[in-house]
Amino acid sequence: MPHPPWRNWYHCTVGTYASWLPGDPRGWRERDHHEHVDGDYKNPPPPTNFNAGRFQHSQKILTAEPYAIAPNDRDPIGRLLLENFAHNQTPILALAVCKNNFHALIQCADHNPKRILGLAKRHVTFSFSPIINEQTHERRQIWAGEGGIKPIRDREHAVNTFNYILAHINEGGWVWSFRDHLPKPAVCDGEGARGRLEI
Repeated sequence: MPHPPWRNWYHCTVGTYASWLPGDPRGWRERDHHEHVDGDYKNPPPPTNFNAGRFQHSQKILTAEPYAIAPNDRDPIGRLLLENFAHNQTPILALAVCKNNFHALIQCADHNPKRILGLAKRHVTFSFSPIINEQTHERRQIWAGEGGIKPIRDREHAVNTFNYILAHINEGGWVWSFRDHLPKPAVCDGEGARGRLEI
């Protein structure tokens, strides 16, 4: 049985729709690692005809255009995410909203961060995404179906993740931490997340 994350903290990453597809020349990760893929975005795999064909197929079966979060949209999306984490009483230490994803360092006592992320994604979609079909009220798809969830191993890992998330400001990301004066989740005040991890 896997060891529970340190103090129930998780590093969660959610991509935007179609920002990273199977066969991508930058490398990719299969859902639940069903298929091994050499390399990653830091060390892309060698180009092959198979990968190129797979990437073309992935693009052909898209149901909408890939979504990228415009610089002016990162602030409202970030605030909506914080609003939803607060509503669901989910402690959060750091958040970054970037062109193709968001990163969050959250505490999840029930060890079901996937549910929390699903609620947050839904909140942003229904509060921010434009309606593209007036008859069905269908909205523009913002998020990818799955995200990455990494349990925090120990305090050092937590601090490194905290700093990694905030460093996204250097690539144009909108960032927030429990130290900021933006509207914060109430659970981060007093004896909340601030008292659990002294960074």
